[in-house]
Amino acid sequence: MVAGPYIWHVKDEEPLETKRDVQTHWTSPYFFNQTAANWLEAWDSFEFWFSLPGGGAFAHSDSYCEMTISAQLSGVKTWRLMMFPEVQNVFESFESFDTGVYRANKWSPEYEFEVGPGQCFLFPPGYMHETLVKPSQNPECTVATTFQFNLPFPTKYIRNFLPRLFSSHLVWAENCHSRWEAFHSLSGTPLRPTIEMSELEARVASLFAQIDSNRDKHLDHRELVEFLSQSKTTRWARAVRYSWSHQVSEEKQRQVQQEQLESRAADTISYNDMDDDGEVSFDELLASTHQWNVLNHKFHKLKRLNPRSEADTKKALAIEKEYHDKYRCGSQHDPRWCMGEDYFKALERRVQHLAELQAYQDLYAEQGGDEDPDEPEHEHDEM
Repeated sequence: MVAGPYIWHVKDEEPLETKRDVQTHWTSPYFFNQTAANWLEAWDSFEFWFSLPGGGAFAHSDSYCEMTISAQLSGVKTWRLMMFPEVQNVFESFESFDTGVYRANKWSPEYEFEVGPGQCFLFPPGYMHETLVKPSQNPECTVATTFQFNLPFPTKYIRNFLPRLFSSHLVWAENCHSRWEAFHSLSGTPLRPTIEMSELEARVASLFAQIDSNRDKHLDHRELVEFLSQSKTTRWARAVRYSWSHQVSEEKQRQVQQEQLESRAADTISYNDMDDDGEVSFDELLASTHQWNVLNHKFHKLKRLNPRSEADTKKALAIEKEYHDKYRCGSQHDPRWCMGEDYFKALERRVQHLAELQAYQDLYAEQGGDEDPDEPEHEHDEM
């Protein structure tokens, strides 16, 4: 029997008066001193974890869309972790919180290490982790604090693992893709997903016409900062919108604004720059735009289905097979990537209704349970 930790959710479950009092005794780590945005985000998002000897947390993935830090204040905690496992499609979705990955038989930790007093561990969104407070190392209760930060954003990580993240709780339950989309679209509002290459090429061409001021067919850091700082279409990038924004001076907000503009430009390059030359070519931006739209287009088609309908369950399977055959398997039918007919027949036998799938349970939980699962969501955007 493992005793779960007690979590003191100072950031969002305590009265504001209590939170403000605790904030007077808590300070952000020294390595955030030069970045106001991160210092303030850490100061506003912290919580405490108290673990008894022999206790710990079962393997799970957090709900955060950005980077997280766990700092050990007392005692020694043993961590095991792995990247969010590959999920081929919505039919393989599983519960990402405590013990779900065990039941799905997908827990295969890649790392194990210890974090002691004064040490920190950083991990990106989606990373699954398990902790244990060994009695041999900890005679008494241990204390850790966790908090988030946004600059820089883990964009290359998100781009590289985007297909599996799109099948995870981070999209189906937490809506993280709404925060990630602008790293390729440079738009403050979601764009209608499409798989028409001519339309995607037109979108990328429009961005280059607006941003590529020296007309060298590459987007660099200076051009992106200039575009984000001055364009009428990028007011969203200049807005300072955090839970702590109203608590800081205008001068501090201007500092945060400049920090986030510089970081947004660098993060945009990191997301799209596949050859690591520090710039974004037309083909690179088109490739990331295409990848995003294929995944988002499929997601939109799936999420509007009726999870109680057997007919829509068959539609979902057909959608997954169509996208698998076209975008994963491809014309070469490489056996390393192609799942085969037997795989899809097994899915059909195993799942009677989409409501059985964790992804659809996450979707309606995210919507507050207000949606009638017998009434499909209606999309008005052309697909």
